[in-house]
Amino acid sequence: MSSPSIDLFTRLTRAGADTEALHPILEELGALAETPNAFEFNRCMHALAQSPLLASCAFGAWLATSPNLQAAKALQLELSVEHLAGEQLVAFEPARLAPGAAIIVAYRLAALDAGTAVVLGWLIACLQADVEHAGERLAGLLLYIGRQFPGTTSRLLDRLDPALVARYPWLGETRTALADAAASRAAAPTLKELVLAVADREILHRQRIREQRDIHQRAEETSVLMRFMTRSHFKYAREVALQFEVDGATAEQPVVMQEHGLSVELPFLDMSDPVGQVSRRRRLVRGDVP
Repeated sequence: MSSPSIDLFTRLTRAGADTEALHPILEELGALAETPNAFEFNRCMHALAQSPLLASCAFGAWLATSPNLQAAKALQLELSVEHLAGEQLVAFEPARLAPGAAIIVAYRLAALDAGTAVVLGWLIACLQADVEHAGERLAGLLLYIGRQFPGTTSRLLDRLDPALVARYPWLGETRTALADAAASRAAAPTLKELVLAVADREILHRQRIREQRDIHQRAEETSVLMRFMTRSHFKYAREVALQFEVDGATAEQPVVMQEHGLSVELPFLDMSDPVGQVSRRRRLVRGDVP
């Protein structure tokens, strides 16, 4: 006999383009959103994120038809993390929804702080599918996204199909405005530390570490507490070492560590005007231009 988790996951993946079959499944899945660490819920979220059709139907159900904030947040988080770098737009099929529902989903994804690739992916998919009133309703939303994440938005708009930009001139106008704003910021005075080469920045970083170490050392030398307190230090500063015993002998094996970084743009409006951002989110939830 199949378990409930396998049954729900199987029914979800088999439903495919049958929206009538999807509706009760999404309702059942949404009811699991508040269940902590539900295996079937997390597994189904991953399946939804891999399918533009399923993700579109889920957002339509949870953000427009029968709002379920917890389930919608979980799905947008799955997509946002998967496309954290924002290298390309997330694919969606908003034409499966009613025009009004497709538009409100775009606004509410922005209100949920979904990743730029997710929100912009839905917005562009609405334009590509010729969703009714999309050209009128989504222009203001694009301006908001551009103010919130100017760098990522500009990079993604640069990769749009020229035919789509020609059909909606405000896409090109927004792209030009973002490029002009970026050029203006680049021409503004900056601190020398922000324009250093990578090697020079590393030298400055090491110098500051030495200065901090000297300050702590002098403080410890003059501290009364440090005269009767002891401290332990890690043997390795930049490596992890595994220590194990074999036949009574102790051996150590260092593990080589490599640095890895991912550049992520922070939300500008959240940092520059957090109080005003609260009212902007409320307008986004209502489907109004912030």
